[in-house]
Amino acid sequence: MTLCKKLTGLCLLLGFVLSSDCSISTNFTTTSHVPRAEISPLQTFDETFDDKVKEEQLLVEKENNLLSHFRFGIIIFVMFVLFLLLIILFWLYYLKQKAYLGLYHQIQEKDLLILELEKMKKQFELLSLSLSQRANEVPVSIASFIQNGNTELLLQQQLLVDRLREYVLTDGNYMNNDIDRDEIISALSSNRTSLSEAVKAVTNKTLMEYINFLRLEEAKRLLGKHNEFTIEAIAEKCGFNLRTFHRLFNEHYHISPAKYRKIHFQKKH
Repeated sequence: MTLCKKLTGLCLLLGFVLSSDCSISTNFTTTSHVPRAEISPLQTFDETFDDKVKEEQLLVEKENNLLSHFRFGIIIFVMFVLFLLLIILFWLYYLKQKAYLGLYHQIQEKDLLILELEKMKKQFELLSLSLSQRANEVPVSIASFIQNGNTELLLQQQLLVDRLREYVLTDGNYMNNDIDRDEIISALSSNRTSLSEAVKAVTNKTLMEYINFLRLEEAKRLLGKHNEFTIEAIAEKCGFNLRTFHRLFNEHYHISPAKYRKIHFQKKH
């Protein structure tokens, strides 16, 4: 009886132990599987997030590359436009210099032509004087002979203009920017009407236009002879202020004083 009780108690104890082991094993198994069930979605999310980050990084890199290429293209385009503008400016400068050179040659040719005409006029007047002494006639100039039948009047006008030229260019009278008309008339022993008509008939200019022409011719001579003089000094020496000198020189010769001087000395050397 006692033995049976002991065996019964032992059986109960073993059953309890076994049941405890099963519950612990079951709990352990359940507990070990729970983290796996919870970790897997997180890992998937992390991997997905990493993939998206990488994709965004690739997109950003592509955009940066495209932007870099675009900027490079803009730089190349701007450089091409600047190069083209530089070529155009150089070509315009070349054409302008060529035009200035042509104007300079025209001025020189005109000066030579004037000198030749002066020589011819003097030769013709000498010949006319010789013939007039023989035929008892009034000598005429080539200009008056061609333009008008009233040779005596035109001869007198030509002589008066020659005296005017000599007066303006002698003793530095052209340097006086306030040159007095009455003083000129008195020096030439003429009158206002006769002098104005003579200048108009011979030169097709007014009296002051002809005086300014003589001043410009003298200024042109100084520009080509004295490189040490400033433009302003030459203008004052010829009876002009600087602004008026630039305006009249450009109007008459179609070139600036500085450009004329530059071309003259370039051709000279």
